[in-house]
Amino acid sequence: SISRHRSFEAIRDILLKVDVPLVVAAYLFSDEEIEELFKLGCYRVVINFPTPETSERLKKLMKTFSPTKIVVRLNVFQREPYDCTWAKLPHDITSAYAFLKELGVLRVLLSCYSETETKTIDYEFLREIFASTKIRSTFIGGLKSLDDLIRMKEFEKMGLDSVVIGKAIYENKFKCQLLWRENEKLLEDLGP
Repeated sequence: SISRHRSFEAIRDILLKVDVPLVVAAYLFSDEEIEELFKLGCYRVVINFPTPETSERLKKLMKTFSPTKIVVRLNVFQREPYDCTWAKLPHDITSAYAFLKELGVLRVLLSCYSETETKTIDYEFLREIFASTKIRSTFIGGLKSLDDLIRMKEFEKMGLDSVVIGKAIYENKFKCQLLWRENEKLLEDLGP
């Protein structure tokens, strides 16, 4: 499609201009499109939560590109798991993670809300999730401030090793400049 072609062009441009690992959400992409993303130089690709019918596809993708390169998207709303399209999954959170672990998944791109309109993070349930699973996680959505980011730090030893801050930055609600200034005070070598 034209919009998918434009996405690939934009990804190619980004990869040519920046030297950072790029993780691309390819929830509904074909296997061929995922292969193209890796050929372009993407670091990881995020796919939709697998169903029993699509689990063989997931295994094939992980075998082809490595389990460290394929990430599964999981949304949690009011303590119930959903896929990337917000279709309710036939699992509770424990069985959803057990299913992923059985398939060999090593990383989940996770959101966890008690309320979706304001993207209120359910920190209490997030703690329960991390206490019961050993799959590495990247958190996405609902981080609106430096305080939210600092609060995520409490989950670092439980399996959370990265976060995605998107909308809050481009809407200038996450004052990252303040964070950078604070870091500059601590750093001796600011680099080039």
